[in-house]
Amino acid sequence: MKLFKKLTVILFSTVILFSCTKEEDAPQDKSKDLLGTWNLTETSSEGTIVSTQNGIQIESTYTSQGKDIHAEVTFTENPNAFESSGSYTSVVTTVTLGQTNTTEIPLNDFLGSGGWEINGDTFTTSGNSENTSGEIVELNETTFKLKVALDKEVANNGINQHIVGTVLYVLKK
Repeated sequence: MKLFKKLTVILFSTVILFSCTKEEDAPQDKSKDLLGTWNLTETSSEGTIVSTQNGIQIESTYTSQGKDIHAEVTFTENPNAFESSGSYTSVVTTVTLGQTNTTEIPLNDFLGSGGWEINGDTFTTSGNSENTSGEIVELNETTFKLKVALDKEVANNGINQHIVGTVLYVLKK
């Protein structure tokens, strides 16, 4: 009988021990780290461009890097708003039919202004006539890395372009 009681106690203890799960940590409120003024320090992009003109399609690949970066954005709360200023130059390299072309494109008004929201690892801005969402790669007191997926149709001088890629923004306080 003693053996039965000991086995019962051991079995009961084992069940209790393994049925208790570690309490999940509460999700971190990332919005507190976002608040303040951030300087854009790096931007890069890569992807593909399918250009169509008169029914003929040509596919290109592209990469880009930011240079001469002088841009900043300030995030506030109540309401969740952002305001940016400054500019940078995007150095875009495309490869089309084996030919490489590099172009520098000046970009003004970095993000514009509008509202913002964080939901898990998704960061969304609204304003400037469209909403944009991206994945928060890193967000802490000093670094904000945001990856934005591109899937955009653009018409330019009779050429329709379908651009698919990603953009990475790195901001520092």
